[in-house]
Amino acid sequence: MKGSRPVAKVNQTHSKFHVTGARSRRKFVVMFHKRQNQKNLVEFLKNLTKRCGRCVVILDNAPWHRGRKVVEFLTRNKMMIKLIYFPKYSPEINPTEQCWKVMKEPLANRYFKTLPALKQAVKKHLQTTFLLPKMFTYLCP
Repeated sequence: MKGSRPVAKVNQTHSKFHVTGARSRRKFVVMFHKRQNQKNLVEFLKNLTKRCGRCVVILDNAPWHRGRKVVEFLTRNKMMIKLIYFPKYSPEINPTEQCWKVMKEPLANRYFKTLPALKQAVKKHLQTTFLLPKMFTYLCP
């Protein structure tokens, strides 16, 4: 109404989730977690190797990407998976980070009544959008 104060609905629960993702030319594999830690990364890597087979994963330098549990998993699975790390402070060269940026645009400034509703919207968007910025043609064979 003209002259009235706008009302913004907000979620006061401060609930959140984290999304771990891997990008290839044909697939975008994701998992949802309550926390970002080594245990969840190892769970994601196990799921990734089941779905994609042998793979090389390029990661940023987050602390949970380099811990003891991750090293133990890599030692046990060195024939299936190899991790390579991007240089520190370089998200602009990480294609997955660019995919998150593209994914967030249609979800920004929208109100979701519940956390499961937001999670469902993220899943739906990931299934319907290819999310590979054209600048990352090095992922193509």
